[in-house]
Amino acid sequence: SPGETPPVGPPRQLVAADVAADIAARLGRDRLVDRDTGAEDGAWRPLEPRDVAVLTRTNAQAEAVRSELTKRGVPAVVSGLSSVFATPSARDWLTLLAALEQPGAHGRAAALALTPFVGWDAERLATADDAAHDALADTVRRWSRLLWSRGVAALQEAVTRDGLAERLMRTSTGERHLTDLRHVGEVLHAAAVTEGLGASALTAWLRRRIREAAQDYDEERSRRLETDAAAVQVVTVHASKGLEFGVVYVPFAWDRFEPRQPDVLRFHAGDGRRILHVGGPGSFGYDAALERHRREEGGEDLRLLYVALTRARHQVVAHWAPSKANSAKAGLTRVVLGDRTLGGEPAPHAPQQAMRDDAVRASLGTLAQGSGGTIAVEEVPGTPSAERWRPPAQDEPALDVAHLDRVPDPTWRRASYSALTAGAHAGRPGGLTPTPGTAEPAPGGVESEPEGGGLQDEPAEAAPTAVRPGGPADAATGDVPGADLPSPMSGLPAGTGFGTLVHEVLEYADTAAPD
Repeated sequence: SPGETPPVGPPRQLVAADVAADIAARLGRDRLVDRDTGAEDGAWRPLEPRDVAVLTRTNAQAEAVRSELTKRGVPAVVSGLSSVFATPSARDWLTLLAALEQPGAHGRAAALALTPFVGWDAERLATADDAAHDALADTVRRWSRLLWSRGVAALQEAVTRDGLAERLMRTSTGERHLTDLRHVGEVLHAAAVTEGLGASALTAWLRRRIREAAQDYDEERSRRLETDAAAVQVVTVHASKGLEFGVVYVPFAWDRFEPRQPDVLRFHAGDGRRILHVGGPGSFGYDAALERHRREEGGEDLRLLYVALTRARHQVVAHWAPSKANSAKAGLTRVVLGDRTLGGEPAPHAPQQAMRDDAVRASLGTLAQGSGGTIAVEEVPGTPSAERWRPPAQDEPALDVAHLDRVPDPTWRRASYSALTAGAHAGRPGGLTPTPGTAEPAPGGVESEPEGGGLQDEPAEAAPTAVRPGGPADAATGDVPGADLPSPMSGLPAGTGFGTLVHEVLEYADTAAPD
């Protein structure tokens, strides 16, 4: 109702929708100077999705913004270390494996039917006749036999061939969902092969990974980008450190929840040691530790705000919204609406009267007036536009049948790195071009290595000239101490066997050992 501070949910949704609507409206309309064109002063060009980044505090906020952008036809990808096992795709795979573990269980098959692997909706499941249920049971048994006999990779190929991609790509989030499903499948395949897991063990392994997903920061299991197209980057502030973007949106710098009495407190001792206070409320020293914890968390919030507001090359758009519990202690609120301490630092929180609508308008208006025109204040409409962005039309290239204009070389050969790059080092072509009138490659091309030992894989002309005692010294090396001595390695054998031995020595021998 008017005059009351809302809970945090509605402002979050409104801000995410407004960010997407504002980006969609500005793409192709706003112009920026592109200094990457090579011109001294750059050139003006329309704003494109690849120029824009949205910086959020949490992965949930990032997904909310990405979803709103996708609704408006704006390509967007979420970058950052978030586990693929925290996605709906991982739960879909768990439903699939559970059904294949017990292919005769009707309830598990029904749950599988509602996943993208089968593609039924609730209405079809409720109205399906016996023939449809029999066909579903046959599919489950077929996939189960495939998993037992040929593994996860074959199962993934089968479910994809049965229409998975076609069903998902009809939806607005299909590309993201399909990328996650393929990713989970590849990780499951690797786990099944390396650890020798059967269906039951693999199901338990996946269930454990889903349970631990919130603390899983392994890069191999971090979600992959779903598209290579130029897209808006939705990035967490932590992951944006050191990066630069054209236009940056900071939608949630006003949103910070501080628990009243957290069980675990984190702070630094006077000597710099990191302290975890795990006693909980009422334990010895809890009140003092809570004060230290809150002070350090507030400082970290200000540092993240600084990082977010300094990532833009051209423009920053920051949102602020009031909420009952999350706005007063947030970094942006403290900076623009809060009081200052005697040392000039923002107060720990802004007073409630400073967050009333009229007070906020006055404070932000004063800030804009004193900026010399570099800051503008706009109010978010109650219902952001849902208009879709349409990329500018581009001339499609003419399609034609490709023609092979060379003769493929079907022969197998062994080659060294030196032979592969000999042409580049010697300034000659390195391709397999036969010498006219013969079937032999021209000198400098990729030549076969002999099967026997004693391989000399360096080009003859690149071999250094040996300097022997008493012989003529090279002018460039004559003054170098030891240049007139023979190399102690000159008598060592050549060939792949000796090369492998050298690699083993370098890999395993401790050259710093006293023996």
